[in-house]
Amino acid sequence: MQPIAMVTDLTGKSEPLYESKGFKLIEEVNGEYSLSFLILNSEKNKYAFPLVKEESVIEYKGIEYRIKSFNERNIGDRSAKAVVAHHKMFDLIDYYVYGAISGTKTLFQTLTFIFSGTPYTFDIADTFASVKYENFGDDNVLSLLQEVLVKHKAEIEINGTHFRFKKKISNKTDIQFRYKHNVIAINKNINSKNVSTYVKGYGKLKAEKDVLSGVKIPYSSRSGTWYTEPGLNQLATNTVGANFKFTFTGTGFNFDTILTFLGGKWEFTIDGNKSVKITTYKDVVSEHKTIEVIRGLEHKSHTVVATFKGKDSKNPYTKLKSDPLPIGYLKSGNIISLYRELVGDEQYMAVAEYTSPNASKFPSDSPDGLRHAPPIYDEEFTSVTALRDMLKSSLQDEPEVSITIDFAELRNAGYPYQHPIKGDEVFLIYEPMDIDIVTRIMRIETEEDFKGDTVKCAVTLANVGKSFAKVMGSFANTAKRLSRILTDDDKIKHDFLGEAVKRATAALQSAQTELEFENGIIARDKTNPNNLVLFNSAGLGISTNGGQTFDTAMTADGIVADAITTGTLRAIIIEGVEIYGSEIYGSRFISEDAPGIYTKIENSAIESRGVYTRLWRGQSEVNTVRIKVEHGQIRARNDDKNWSLYFNDFGISTYSDGDGETLASGIIEFHSKEYSPSGASTGLTLFSLAGRIALETAEARIYLNTGGPSVYVGDMNDNTFPIVASAFNQSSLSSQKRDIKDLDDNALDVIMDLKIKEYKRLTNGKATIYDRWQAGLILEEAPLQLIDGIGIDLYTFQSYTVQAFQDFVIEVRDRLDLLEGS
Repeated sequence: MQPIAMVTDLTGKSEPLYESKGFKLIEEVNGEYSLSFLILNSEKNKYAFPLVKEESVIEYKGIEYRIKSFNERNIGDRSAKAVVAHHKMFDLIDYYVYGAISGTKTLFQTLTFIFSGTPYTFDIADTFASVKYENFGDDNVLSLLQEVLVKHKAEIEINGTHFRFKKKISNKTDIQFRYKHNVIAINKNINSKNVSTYVKGYGKLKAEKDVLSGVKIPYSSRSGTWYTEPGLNQLATNTVGANFKFTFTGTGFNFDTILTFLGGKWEFTIDGNKSVKITTYKDVVSEHKTIEVIRGLEHKSHTVVATFKGKDSKNPYTKLKSDPLPIGYLKSGNIISLYRELVGDEQYMAVAEYTSPNASKFPSDSPDGLRHAPPIYDEEFTSVTALRDMLKSSLQDEPEVSITIDFAELRNAGYPYQHPIKGDEVFLIYEPMDIDIVTRIMRIETEEDFKGDTVKCAVTLANVGKSFAKVMGSFANTAKRLSRILTDDDKIKHDFLGEAVKRATAALQSAQTELEFENGIIARDKTNPNNLVLFNSAGLGISTNGGQTFDTAMTADGIVADAITTGTLRAIIIEGVEIYGSEIYGSRFISEDAPGIYTKIENSAIESRGVYTRLWRGQSEVNTVRIKVEHGQIRARNDDKNWSLYFNDFGISTYSDGDGETLASGIIEFHSKEYSPSGASTGLTLFSLAGRIALETAEARIYLNTGGPSVYVGDMNDNTFPIVASAFNQSSLSSQKRDIKDLDDNALDVIMDLKIKEYKRLTNGKATIYDRWQAGLILEEAPLQLIDGIGIDLYTFQSYTVQAFQDFVIEVRDRLDLLEGS
């Protein structure tokens, strides 16, 4: 008699088991996996019987189970043991993970974390999105595995010490099992108490707690010194302490005002205990602007006093005592925009509802006729579509059905396999309630004889499975919050398939093969006997060393190959070092060095994130930086400093639109036509919105080489601006000149003929109250000797003045000599 099983105790001693009976195997999806049997204390079992005790391992049909309980009793004149053993996978409760991880993790990362240090390996057969974890760890591996399965909505297949993770361990079958009143069920459980036909869900809470209400109000009163500024014809003040007041009901407000290059600071005091300062300075003549002052207050009545504080220290035009006084404008009308608190659904980034098509089958006495499920709150969702899909999959809109039948009944209904496969889908038509339900084989209970042949097999069809969490509860106490996730399908395409197919076809058509029948069917190459193909019930293998090893093989565990050429690989995880191919299609590819340090390709974007220590102009900093390529643009983002740099075909900018607001450092615009008279896109413009532009060198010179044309300080409309420096030196090397000779002109007559005018210089080409008084020449009236383009040549002007003075001194001396001589 062949032994049906082997037993090994904790010392490692092993013995075969004979004369055992009543073998019962129970397998559940993500649940129980156990073996029970009865062993007799017989002559053949005299060595094995003592080894059958707690924690011993039973090997049955290639699978190892650990004995967790047994009951020894007498049967006639012999003793026997009734044994219950669980799959060795449950030994993972004895492995502890010290330490914890947090953040968004892939399934591969979390499994690597928990299985490290155990003899268990794994592979992932489907795609699973990353999930956010909080202090994941500091528990036994079995409990952590429980959390991973629920968080990622995964199911497992177990092969020895190897786990395979799938979305569903099942086959979709086309059979319909029609459960009628006359079908005999071993066990039947129909539960409709949890049926609901409507559910509402709420996603992530918005960061902001309020929103503009659409209500605008005027100020109620003002005090201090005010005047009507003639340039803009607006009420204004330049007196520190001038103020205005108003009362509002809400959570905050904006202030509609005017920004100018003489703008100053305002201080808003709310309810006498909270103050906010704003500036109305901007290097422009005037710009109407709505400024956010404060938000997030308690929604109630508030009193505000706005006081003009005078100078803004960052305003260079009002810094000196000799500079004009800063100005604060107060517009008329509804200049205060109010905020209100978000209420109800407004508080969430995504809100969705789902009503089941089964609503008519399961009506309710509620006003809308629907059975309302408790609302679902899940911070993972920011998309309404994704949230609604989750609600649809979460709603229990049909009775919980669990029917256990003899497997023969399922075979008679057309189930295509000789043995049941857990997880397989079966379409159940339950006639007593007139409902159609997609069920799965959630439990298989098989009874086998002493030879290992099946005597009886019962399968449980259910639309709600016993969760892995409940099964694990008997082994470990873990209570952690679980969340839902979404998944995406990926596709990898290699377009070199055509050439590979040609090579494979030529090899198959030219082969000279003979068949052998040994351990299956062997197809051996007659020209090279080391090349063979083995086909048997375990799978298919290809060998180039006479069958010593099969480097290319296909078995129930998967496919092993040095190289695989295929059209499209769907729903896979690729683990490896290098991927070669001309085209790769998919929605997400990630290479991660450490948590938060990665390079990712997702949809149409490439992103690389890292943390580094750098020395920048004498200061050492640690920065977290992301480089992202998307929509034809490169973005360098410093998460610590909250700023970015954009590279695109227009230029380089600190804001994607090349403009931005006060935080924009500036842009370098290529193909610029800003200053081109003809509008040609051949220029280069350096621009800063709110900051200063500097050219700085420690010791060497700064060169502005125009190649001939002059350097022009002005705008595109030829409105010029002043230059401030400690000196203006004209180069005067003889090597830079030709035709050098004494001035042959009456400099004194030229100077004496000049017409000096006084005037006010326009501001940016417009007449304003800020126009500056000057005295000087008018280009149209100046002598040609002093004109350079549209400007006055000051060096020549100065030289003529010196020459005129010399001529005047000579003339005065000559006259004095004549007077003294006479």
